[in-house]
Amino acid sequence: MKSIKFLIADIFNKKLNIHIDKIVKQSDAYTNLVYKVDSGNESFIYKKFEHLNLFENLVLEKMSLPEILVSEHDYRIERFIKHKKVDFKNDCKEIAVALKKFHTTEIKDFINFKCLLLTEINKITNVKISEILENASIKIFNIIKNNQGKNVLCHNDLQPNNILKTNTIIFIDFEYCSIGNNLVDIANLFCETEIDYEKNVYIKGSGYTEEERILFLRKYFNKNDVKCELQKINNLEVVSHFLWFVWSVYIIKSNNNSEFDYKKYSLSRLQYLNNIFTSDEIKILLSYLNSV
Repeated sequence: MKSIKFLIADIFNKKLNIHIDKIVKQSDAYTNLVYKVDSGNESFIYKKFEHLNLFENLVLEKMSLPEILVSEHDYRIERFIKHKKVDFKNDCKEIAVALKKFHTTEIKDFINFKCLLLTEINKITNVKISEILENASIKIFNIIKNNQGKNVLCHNDLQPNNILKTNTIIFIDFEYCSIGNNLVDIANLFCETEIDYEKNVYIKGSGYTEEERILFLRKYFNKNDVKCELQKINNLEVVSHFLWFVWSVYIIKSNNNSEFDYKKYSLSRLQYLNNIFTSDEIKILLSYLNSV
């Protein structure tokens, strides 16, 4: 069997007539297999996935970056974007401006958040676990309903590796985008500031302080009084914990990234879902995770 790196080299040669010098697997890709490919002074990103995400492609068509060079049913080649690592705290205002702009993106016939979440749940083949998660999702949808914001295109996955800092802030990786409540997207971002991706855990209180959250929201909403929005966003953080707990429960089986501890990550999210699951359901979920 040919190695993945040999196959990538062959694809670059046939599709782009490019001879590659170096291929490096990216350890910070948590869902798909991602490789950085160098050729002379040029660099590219090769993404391998199970199947083409038509909704992600619709978003990519709306974005000027990244530049897509090849798009096939199970892989995509992009031009690498030179960037610096984003700093959630120092780049707080710039991220707020970029997110507000992203939320103005107009897109038709797109998946909504409810459908996105239920699709993720339905990927889980264990019937009992899937049933528990689907029942719990009713509570999640009610929480969203009771903390309404604007219905916009949401990114839903603004973890640090999906936010690039150039002369501006650029978002990438749109596979979890959906139409939904903008406050959910902000709540998810706030949660991301509290995740330690070196230890693969969520650490409450380690990210944006309340003052930094207010600063972000004032920039995003262009007004001083953001108490109402902040309260709703705090209420909606549980949505982020639930979404990414569901994701980790599914992906823990395939474990594409041996450097990422999916089990540890899922347990750190689960501890903030005590009001979503019953004590018996938590025991079942823990038993399932410990059996993997």
